[in-house]
Amino acid sequence: MGDRERWLVAGIWILGLILAGCQPSPPGPAGTPRPETNGDATQAAQQTALIPVTGPTGEADPLTPVLNAMRAQLRTKGVRVHSVITSDGETVRNLIEFVPPESYHMVLNNGESEIILVDGKTYTKTGGSWVAASMNLGSMTSQLIGEQLIEEVGKTISDVEVVGPEVYNGDLVMIYRYRQMMTAGDQTVAHSVSKLWIRMGDSLPVKLESEIVSGSVISTLSNLYEYDPSIRITAPEP
Repeated sequence: MGDRERWLVAGIWILGLILAGCQPSPPGPAGTPRPETNGDATQAAQQTALIPVTGPTGEADPLTPVLNAMRAQLRTKGVRVHSVITSDGETVRNLIEFVPPESYHMVLNNGESEIILVDGKTYTKTGGSWVAASMNLGSMTSQLIGEQLIEEVGKTISDVEVVGPEVYNGDLVMIYRYRQMMTAGDQTVAHSVSKLWIRMGDSLPVKLESEIVSGSVISTLSNLYEYDPSIRITAPEP
C-alpha cells in the first residue's frame, strides 16, 4: 500500500475517529453538547490549578497524551464524528460513525454520498441506490489501525505544546497545539497546525481544529467527537 492509500486509511480513522482519531458533539439531537451547569463549571475551574501541564496522565512529553487519545478511541464502543471542512469558500460537512474494529457509516460531501463498511463488506450509495463494492475497506482499515499506525502518525507530528486546561461542555479538558506534515514519497502533500481538546477524565479527544495548507490551498477542519455505545452499523437494505 502506497503512502497516499495509507493516509486515506489514517484519515478515515482520525476523522472518524478517530485520527484518531477520534471526540466531540455537534449540532442536532444526537450531538447536542451537554449543557454546562454553574456547579460543573465552578468545580472544574477549581481543579485547573492542580492539573499538570504535561497532560492528562502526567506524561513529560506532550506528544504522548495526543497519541494516547488515539489509543483511547480504539477502546470505545462507538464514536460519532461531525466534521466540517472549509476550503476556497466552500463548506463540506461529513458525518462519520465508527464501531471498532472495522465498522463505519459515513455520510460525506454534504450528504451527496454514503459509505457503509460492515461485516467484511463495503457498500456505497450515490444518487439513492446502494451498491456492494468489490474492495473490503473495512478489513483493510482494521489491519492497519493499531499501534504501528499510531507510531507512524506520531512521526509526522512536531512542535507539540500544552495550551492549557479549559472547561468544555462541563468537562475538564487539556488543549494541545501541534504541527503535522503529510508526505507521499519524497513530496510534502500538506502541512497543518492543529489544536486538540482532550478530556481529562478518560483521555478521549472531544474537539479538533486544524488549518491545512496543501499547495496554494488553505483549508480549515473542525471535528466534534461524540462517544455513543449505542451506535449500531448494519448492512443497507437492498
